[in-house]
Amino acid sequence: MQPPKSDICVICGVRPAETVDHVPPKGFFKGAMNAQLRTVPACWKCNNGASSDDEDVRFFISAQIGKQNSASKQLWEAGAHKTILRKAKLREAFVATAGEVTVVESDGAHTTKIAFRVPVSTY
Repeated sequence: MQPPKSDICVICGVRPAETVDHVPPKGFFKGAMNAQLRTVPACWKCNNGASSDDEDVRFFISAQIGKQNSASKQLWEAGAHKTILRKAKLREAFVATAGEVTVVESDGAHTTKIAFRVPVSTY
């Protein structure tokens, strides 16, 4: 990891940049080989303060995508699945809003899928 390229945290704009933060979070790319991730100068508080939220967002993204390809399967198995097993509150919120819905595909076929609410007000 390279040192920050700025003296000030780009997230809060106030505290000294002591670390670099991945944007988007590297947790979104669990298992991705050679991911070209961008970093920005960040203070310790901003860099570490949102990790739990990042995990939750990763879970909702992964739940929406499913295991459509090897990258999304890896995202689920290496990160999102572990998150939902470990975080009871997140699991309860997900289960409480999940339900089946009928979706009309582009060819007119009706398919049943799982829908759920993402609690955006939390983030």
